[in-house]
Amino acid sequence: MNRSRPEVLVLALAVFLAVIGGGQPLLESFSGGGPLGIFLGDAALIRTHRALLGLLVFGGIAWMIYRDRALSTPRPIIQLALIGTVAFPAFSMMAGRYRAAGVDELLNLILCAGCLLLAGLAAGRKSGPWIIVGAAVAGAGIVGLRGLFEYLSIRSVEPTYRIFAGWSNPNAVAGLYLACLPAALALSVSDRRSARIVGLIAGPMCLCGLLLTQSKGGLLAGVIGLVAFAVVAAIWLRPKLPTWGAWAALLALGGGLFGFTQFAPVDSNAAAGPGLNRIVGATGEAEQSGGFRLLLWQTSVRLIAEQPWGWGPGSFRFISAKPGLVTQTVTAHQNWLQTAVEGGLAALISLLILAGAWFKCAFTGARAMTDEQNLLRAGIVASVVAIGAHGFIESSFAYLGMGVLTFTLLGIGLQVSSDGLSPEPRN
Repeated sequence: MNRSRPEVLVLALAVFLAVIGGGQPLLESFSGGGPLGIFLGDAALIRTHRALLGLLVFGGIAWMIYRDRALSTPRPIIQLALIGTVAFPAFSMMAGRYRAAGVDELLNLILCAGCLLLAGLAAGRKSGPWIIVGAAVAGAGIVGLRGLFEYLSIRSVEPTYRIFAGWSNPNAVAGLYLACLPAALALSVSDRRSARIVGLIAGPMCLCGLLLTQSKGGLLAGVIGLVAFAVVAAIWLRPKLPTWGAWAALLALGGGLFGFTQFAPVDSNAAAGPGLNRIVGATGEAEQSGGFRLLLWQTSVRLIAEQPWGWGPGSFRFISAKPGLVTQTVTAHQNWLQTAVEGGLAALISLLILAGAWFKCAFTGARAMTDEQNLLRAGIVASVVAIGAHGFIESSFAYLGMGVLTFTLLGIGLQVSSDGLSPEPRN
């Protein structure tokens, strides 16, 4: 019996719930939703959802501190960078004018940091990482299934429809799918039967869901993640031809599932075009979207130059029109710039140091690890690469589900690396 199993299950449950119900930004303008408000955007129920996640995560941390005298924690550089990633936005909030919005965003950030810490404390190196990553991928698979039924229910009248799958918008849920796809590939060839089942079922769902979002940036980041997985797996694992064949079959199954959706009946009065119409055409729409993002990034740079210590978490939607380049917009469509705008340059530097130190740990000592550990590590590294790439064109951290998933993967990545924690985990 894995001694850390209760904490592992707590974190696995938290990540699973975050992935399924964490796809809405907390805006006070959202209302309604009834008993399913967690999934539909009701502000009060979103806070209840976050409180439940916080209870699970920090309850798990408190229990482990109470129970154990020696705990594995991240290396000092990672600890300091993580503290800075939270502390500097807190300072900018206290000095800013948008404290009400800042409190919610800061609580989200604290919860994400807690997920990294609990992963470092609880996961171990045996079954724990597989259980937690499997829970995240299973949640993404359920969201993918929801998106599939959503598309089939409306295809007859709108075959070019882009799925939401319970998240705020198609680009947001695309971030979830592309983040979990490389991890699903790792699970799909594991020697652990339960992990393999999750990977083989959820992987195609994630790929089909990603295609149905018709998110160009999401597809590009997804391809980057898959390429990263192929490269890292080839270096660390030297997989044989049957393994490559299994991965190719899984991706083909996801593509085939998408193809199946295109054979559903369409009304004669419906708009013409396949489910990927937005990807293969609509050049004018693409130019408009790209142009708007460019203006948002220019806006972000001007706001950073005006107040380099940050405007406060959650403030972008209030100040985005200030430079006069765009109308009021909720996000900067860029994780890195939005971090600098709201938390200040110091917060961005802390996040970059955290990312750099994490990758250094993740790529160190592969030969000292088992093939099982390197398999999972390859999936996690590729998922983090995909998330980072997507962050250059979307503010994916505006959604609690993506934040919890990302920081949990970072924590698990430290667990399955050779030098990410001190002292070394005992299991």
